[in-house]
Amino acid sequence: MDNFIEQFNIFESRTDENKSSLEASQKINSMKEELIRKLKEELERYKTSETERKQKREEAERRRTELKGKLSANITQAKTLSGQIDELESQRVSQAKTDQEIHAKVSNLREQISNVEGKVKELRNDMNDLQQHEPIDPRVVSGVHTMRESITNELAARRDSFDLTLAEVMEEINNRLKELSSRIADITMEIEGNSRELKDLEIQLTEQNEVEQQLEYISHKLEEKKEQYLQEEMLLKELEEGMDKKKKEAALNLETMMKEYEQRIEDLNAQLECCQKANEEIKTEVENMKERECFLNIYKENSRKIEEKHRKLAALKEELEELRKDITEKQEKLTERISPKHGLLHFSMTSLFFSLQNPKLVQLRQDVESKKRAADKDLENAKVQISDLHDKMLKADADILDLQNKNYEIEGEIHLVRLQLSTKAEELVAAKVHLIF
Repeated sequence: MDNFIEQFNIFESRTDENKSSLEASQKINSMKEELIRKLKEELERYKTSETERKQKREEAERRRTELKGKLSANITQAKTLSGQIDELESQRVSQAKTDQEIHAKVSNLREQISNVEGKVKELRNDMNDLQQHEPIDPRVVSGVHTMRESITNELAARRDSFDLTLAEVMEEINNRLKELSSRIADITMEIEGNSRELKDLEIQLTEQNEVEQQLEYISHKLEEKKEQYLQEEMLLKELEEGMDKKKKEAALNLETMMKEYEQRIEDLNAQLECCQKANEEIKTEVENMKERECFLNIYKENSRKIEEKHRKLAALKEELEELRKDITEKQEKLTERISPKHGLLHFSMTSLFFSLQNPKLVQLRQDVESKKRAADKDLENAKVQISDLHDKMLKADADILDLQNKNYEIEGEIHLVRLQLSTKAEELVAAKVHLIF
């Protein structure tokens, strides 16, 4: 009985330990569930950050295309400006040719004007010579008169022959003078118009020179812009090539990373499934433990009943001993009272009494023996169940340790994956910043 109580106490202590280990495993499972929830939240945050990074990449790509379009528009504008410069250059060359022609015409006009001015001077000198009255010598006058007479005679003869008079000659001279004066006026007006045209041409030449200087300045600036645009285009091509290379490398790295992460996620999912299966097994074990706890409660109740029956049996034994003592005392008293003659009667009475008392004692003994055998059988069953429970608890402890180790490994792998993801995300952000700037 004492061994049974000790074993039962050991069993209770082990059940308490198993309960504490079960509570610890439940706490660990709750911590694992919390960790899995945090990992899921971290994964959701990573997905959202990945979408934000994707949007930023698309925005950077859009800006790059806009910059490329602006640069192409600037290049086309530069090309159109260079075409306009070529056209202006051709116009300038043609204008230079026309300027040379204009200069030649102006020089010809100047020569004509100088010739006309010389002729005008000659005519004016002739007119002055005609208008001047020099002092005449009387001898010359007499000679002139003689000459006049001869001339008049000759003129008269010629008048007769040619029908000419001095008035006609003077009229002819006046007409010629009028024609010459009109021509001189026309020539002077033409000279004034030519001088005005010459001034206008000089103004146009100055303006044309200013325009040529501006065109040279603009062409120089456009050449500089053209060189700058060519350099920028070369840099853009280099940047595009570098971006393409980096994009390809980033795509390959991202693809390999995604494959590795998918493989790791599959492994982690498999491990999580194993952990879930283990948790289910632990839950089933917990349910079994609860059933065993119910069985233990039943066993405690049965043991309590057995102890009560043992106490009752002890009380019955004490009563039996007291009855035996009373019987022996009564027998002694009867023997003292009854003489030896009545020995046969005493023997018959005692035998009758024992015959009456024996069935009760036999039945009581049989009940006690059967209850004792049942208690021993229950004790053996309890011992077997306790040993089974102990083995199962040891197995559950080993499973819990394995699960803890697996969880630690999963946590380490998850932490490593998170570190790799953070480093790769930083590398991608640095590459994007480098590509943008």
